[in-house]
Amino acid sequence: MGIRKTIIWQAHEANLSGANIAMVEYIKALRDTYDFHVVLPHTGSMCKVLFTENIAFSVIHQYNLPLSSVSAVSKLRFIIRTEIASRQLKGLVRQQNADLIFSNTLVSFLGGRVAYSLKKKHVWWIHEFGEEDFGFNIEKDPIRNVLKKTALWSRMVICNSHAVARKFGFLWPKTDVRYLYQPVSYNIASPQHVEKTSTFLMFGQISPGKGHLEVLKAVTMVNNNSSEFSLHIVGPCVNQSYLDDIQQYIIDHGLESQVTIKVGFVSKEDVLPFYDTLIVASRAEAFGRVIVEANKAGLTAIVKNAGGAPELINETNGFLYNSLTELADLLESRQLLPASEMRANYDERTELEKLKGWLAEII
Repeated sequence: MGIRKTIIWQAHEANLSGANIAMVEYIKALRDTYDFHVVLPHTGSMCKVLFTENIAFSVIHQYNLPLSSVSAVSKLRFIIRTEIASRQLKGLVRQQNADLIFSNTLVSFLGGRVAYSLKKKHVWWIHEFGEEDFGFNIEKDPIRNVLKKTALWSRMVICNSHAVARKFGFLWPKTDVRYLYQPVSYNIASPQHVEKTSTFLMFGQISPGKGHLEVLKAVTMVNNNSSEFSLHIVGPCVNQSYLDDIQQYIIDHGLESQVTIKVGFVSKEDVLPFYDTLIVASRAEAFGRVIVEANKAGLTAIVKNAGGAPELINETNGFLYNSLTELADLLESRQLLPASEMRANYDERTELEKLKGWLAEII
């Protein structure tokens, strides 16, 4: 048996985000082959997650790539903190005798910089489009310059959908940009045969890019006099102004009896089985993890034909829509899928074997 290789994985934040969930899923799938050490930029809910999963981690305080103009004082703080964090990360890489450094998301640049400095291999995991889903312009300096350097310093860039890979492959033609569909865990031991509490569900982060207002507009177009028609919106929200807009729209259009909002973190296994259909109306979802989770729970998915999410939909597991009218028609008709077993568009084991092959090429 050869010596096990060690991978340092630089996270972009210390909270339980989609990118961090994907990171943990990959570590759990690969830990039989590699040793991992996660670096968090601050303390947060991920500390408990990593401790529970017995994944080694360190906290190295650092800033992500600034996405907007900052004052001279803030810029100086950024430079000083980055230099300190670089030294600390270099020390950790040497201490762990790491063979490879991973960086998670577009805004996490420190891992690439340190890998280049230490002549280590670097893999950049990109889970987002940038402007299309989060509204920051990656083609404007100084962001563009930093991202371009990180791409050149990377042995490989792995995106979470073909749509994301197509974008960055075009921007960085000299970099090896690939895509890989993520493993998605779902506790199938959860009760699947339960009394449904609502027909339609929007589940996950309640934020402007997720399209809640678009769905509410479609609801107003539906002849929904039936008391059986209902939509539940469930998930965390840090944008109170956006939440206020949603609630006001519901009141203004008399939808209180059909639409309910529950704000907060809720386990997917405690929510998904109680619904028939998931709605994903995101402006540009890079992957659409919740779609896979919903399908595993037996839900049909209605998905906006934008971003990477359509890559997960086929004739057995959901529907795509291109306009408000098409969405309203799907809500009103409650169109049913063929009475056959749902089929995923990718095999998780095959994707993981593909990843293992890529890593073997590098180290």
